[in-house]
Amino acid sequence: MPEWGKAQYDAYYRSGAERWGHPSTRPQITLGYHWFNILSFQAGQSHHGVIPYRDFAGDLISVLGLTSGQAIVLVGCGFNATGAGLQARGISVVGTEVSSYIDAQRGQTEEAEIRAAIVAAGLNPDSDTVWGPPGNVRVNPLDLFLEGGRAAPVVRGKGNIVIESMATRPSRNSVKNAVGGARYVVTEEVINSIPDAEALAVCEACQRFVSENGGTVAHMVRPSIAGSSMHTGLNWKTYGAWKTFLTVNGFPLHRIIPTVDAADQGVTMPIT
Repeated sequence: MPEWGKAQYDAYYRSGAERWGHPSTRPQITLGYHWFNILSFQAGQSHHGVIPYRDFAGDLISVLGLTSGQAIVLVGCGFNATGAGLQARGISVVGTEVSSYIDAQRGQTEEAEIRAAIVAAGLNPDSDTVWGPPGNVRVNPLDLFLEGGRAAPVVRGKGNIVIESMATRPSRNSVKNAVGGARYVVTEEVINSIPDAEALAVCEACQRFVSENGGTVAHMVRPSIAGSSMHTGLNWKTYGAWKTFLTVNGFPLHRIIPTVDAADQGVTMPIT
């Protein structure tokens, strides 16, 4: 599976973090692949009382009919926030990754990166404050953005993450040994983030795993949407085009799981 480094994660997930406003005299604090603005929503877990507007874990349970005690392999799990959300609801998860950035950072906290983001906006992360919940009060930005806050920062990696591509039999066996039996092998916004040839290689690795061990393959996908801006360098197809792509390339039984609304394609989240 192709590797994403820190630069790709930063570029793809970059977004403004000051939801409660910031003065026009300085730039907004911008975060990337962090718990506050991305990972908590994938897990479907609130952060400082902010209810997540998305819930990847809940979507998977609903769409795939997962029940407590079942197990899945989550391919391209990143820091495995979706896996954490599933684990919290009784689903056993083994996440796979090939990113050396994820591997190096999964046992670390987000503090260094968030401190750098706060400094880049012209603030002191220890003495300055920003607007935040509850009740639109002034709070320390590290305590607001950092999972666990300054007093007890939490490591980034969640649950069981194995650094395996599943491209070879020994790699697939390593994943099998970690998960036991898995009802589904699910790629998490992987095939839409890499070129077609690489996406097909990932599909083949997943198919070989289920052929050897049982289960079904599904792909969480963010599609192209008419009239919306799309990050350059990613692989954009409509939901229907992704299904056609899989079918004509020999994977007709692989499922597509939408991750965002696409009214022009008849998809409204959450789906069931």
